[in-house]
Amino acid sequence: HRTAKELGKEDWIEDRGWKQLQHDVFRVPHRPVLLCALVGTGSQIAILILIVTIVSIAAVVYTSQGSFATYSILAFAVTSYAAGFFSAAQFSRYALIGPTISNQWIKCMLTTGMLYPGIILLMGFLLNFVAIAYDSAQAIPFGGMIVILFLWLCVSLPLVVLGTVIGRHSRLGSTATAGSARMDVPRVNQIPRM
Repeated sequence: HRTAKELGKEDWIEDRGWKQLQHDVFRVPHRPVLLCALVGTGSQIAILILIVTIVSIAAVVYTSQGSFATYSILAFAVTSYAAGFFSAAQFSRYALIGPTISNQWIKCMLTTGMLYPGIILLMGFLLNFVAIAYDSAQAIPFGGMIVILFLWLCVSLPLVVLGTVIGRHSRLGSTATAGSARMDVPRVNQIPRM
């Protein structure tokens, strides 16, 4: 039989390394809304690249000038569902770990739908206005810019909302039932280890 002093020493030895950090690894990040929006947009871009590559290999999309760009813009708008789904699924995992952020899902949805596409549209519109001012042959007509804006507002944003609603209520890779929904949630220390 071992003494209490020996048992205490073994417990102290086992409480080093991973055992000390295991409840700090899955902590909610400082800006979960921004991280989830970037995860969702990154997933959307990865799916977009896969779809555009497969369609470019399988079909002829270079029939006329600008057809590939038009196809890519349409594919980006359609894959907006994936951005909403993956950002909401990630955010719901963080909301289970840190319930104080669970009411910020609408902010996450709006950030996902507006951050990256908004920056790209703003830069594209500004560059296009410069191209129009210099009478460039590569400038998109003003009507085409309005169509792209309409596509973002009427196709992309509603698909982000739909993806967010479905992704928020789904648990990726989880077979948990309604009664055991929190069984796969990792335990986190309330006070972060420095």
